[in-house]
Amino acid sequence: MIMLKHHLLAQLVVPLFLLMAFFAQARTTQSPNVNSSPATTSSSTAPYSPLPTVLCDSLTGQTMGVIQRLTQYTELVKGRQCIVLAADPTGETEDLSETIKRAPEGTVILLSSETVPTASSTSTSSLPSVGKIPVEYFIDKGIVLKNGQDIIGAADDGFEIVIRVDAGFRDLSMVMIDDMHDFDKTRDSHINHVTFQPVGPDNNVGAYSIIYAGCYNRKLIVENNLFHVSVRRAGLYFSCADPLDASVKSSLLFANNTMIGTSTLFGVKDIFPKGLDIDYSGTQLQKIAVIENIFQGRMARAGEFYLPAGSSMDIFRNIVDINNNMPDKKPLPTRLARFRDGFFLRGNYDTKVNLLPPLFNLAGNRIRSKNSAIGIEGHIKLALACNHLQAVNPWRQDPPSWWWRPQQYGLKAVDPQPLAGECEGTKDSAGAMVTPTSAKVCQVFNTWTSINGSMTNPLSGLDSLDGQLFSLDGQLFLIYESAPQ
Repeated sequence: MIMLKHHLLAQLVVPLFLLMAFFAQARTTQSPNVNSSPATTSSSTAPYSPLPTVLCDSLTGQTMGVIQRLTQYTELVKGRQCIVLAADPTGETEDLSETIKRAPEGTVILLSSETVPTASSTSTSSLPSVGKIPVEYFIDKGIVLKNGQDIIGAADDGFEIVIRVDAGFRDLSMVMIDDMHDFDKTRDSHINHVTFQPVGPDNNVGAYSIIYAGCYNRKLIVENNLFHVSVRRAGLYFSCADPLDASVKSSLLFANNTMIGTSTLFGVKDIFPKGLDIDYSGTQLQKIAVIENIFQGRMARAGEFYLPAGSSMDIFRNIVDINNNMPDKKPLPTRLARFRDGFFLRGNYDTKVNLLPPLFNLAGNRIRSKNSAIGIEGHIKLALACNHLQAVNPWRQDPPSWWWRPQQYGLKAVDPQPLAGECEGTKDSAGAMVTPTSAKVCQVFNTWTSINGSMTNPLSGLDSLDGQLFSLDGQLFLIYESAPQ
C-alpha cells in the first residue's frame, strides 16, 4: 500500500477553502495526498478521480533522491508533468496500481524513498542506513502503464525502491502496457531504477510475468532495474502474433538490468522461469536491443527471442551465468527439452524463398549455461563477434522437421566484423576503458570452453549451417579453448 505525497511548492499560495476541500476529499476516499500546482488532468468525466500533477521543472522541496533523478533525466522530464509518491507503511490507502491508474497520460511518476508519517511510524529517510533499506510499494493488481507514462525510482542514498505484490495479488503481470492494439498511442514509456519483487508477504507466488506487453505502437525503455524472477513464465514477456502493417513501430530497449531467477513451486510443478521471452512472430519490430544486462540464478533461459522475417535484434555485452540443469522439470508451457539454453533464437518457418530470415547480432556476451549456450530454431541469420561461450554444449539446433526442405538452411552465417566496436571495452595506457572501433583492435573471434567434463567440440549441436564457421576466411569465428584442469 502507498500514499502519494507532493511537497508544497515554496512559492505556491493556496486559498484556504481549496486546501480544506482537498483534505476533505482525501479523508473521504482514503486516496493519496496531493499538494501541487493547478492540475493538468484527464477529463472530469473519468470513472475515477484524476490526480493533480506538477510541472517537473517547478518541483521544489524534494528529497535528495528525487532531486538526483530530476537532474539525471533533465531532458526526459523537461516541460512535462510529474507526480511524486511516498510509501505508506500502514497499508491503509489505495495501492500503487490504483494511484497510477488515476495519473494522466504522459506523467512522470517518481517513487521516492520517503514515507508518510503516521502515529506508529516515521519516514524511512530518518533511519540509519545499513546496506540498502527497501522502501516497498505494494500492489493488489497489475500496474497499467498508460501512453507516455514513466515510472522512475528515486531513492535516497542507502535505500531502494521496491514494487512488491501484496498478499491478495491475483493478476497475471505486475506491469502491463496499456492500450494494446490502440496504435494511435505512440509516446515512449520508461521503467527505471526499480526493484521488482513478485513474492508477497506470505510467500504467495502467482504472477505469470513481471512486465507484459502485447501488440503496441510505441517504445518501451527498461533500464537500471533489479528483477527477482520468481514467476511462472518470464521476467519480461512480450507477445504479438498479429500480422500488423508497417506503420506500427513496436520497440524495446532493455539495458543495464539485473535478473535473478528462482525456481517456483506452482501446484505440484517446480517451474524454472525465463528472464526474457519475446514472441513477435507476427509483426516486424522497429528496434529491439538487449544490452549490458546480468542474468543469474535458476532460469530455464536468460532470453528466448522469436522474431519474424525481416526483423533484427542486438544482443550486446550481457553476462549470463544461469543454472538451467533441471532434469524432469519443465517450465510452462511444457515442450520437450526446449528450455535449456543461455539464449534461444527462433526465426521464421515459412519455406517461401522471398522471406528474409531475422538477423541476430550477438557481440561481447559472456554466456555460461549448465546445458547449451545458444539454441536455434527455424531460419535465422547470425552475426557472432567476441562472445565467450561456456556450457556443456555450445549449440543446440532443433533438427529439421516439417518446415525444412533439403535446399534450405537453418542458420546462415553473417560477417561479424561490423560488430567489432560492440565488443567488451579494453584498457588504454592510462588504465581507462575504451571501446574498440576497429576489428584490428578487437578481434571478432569467439571463445568456447566446455564445462562439467563435457567432451563436445565447438561444432557440437549444429545441424543446418550455411556459411563457414571455423575458417579464418569465413563469416563466423571461434577459437577453441580447453577447459582448465
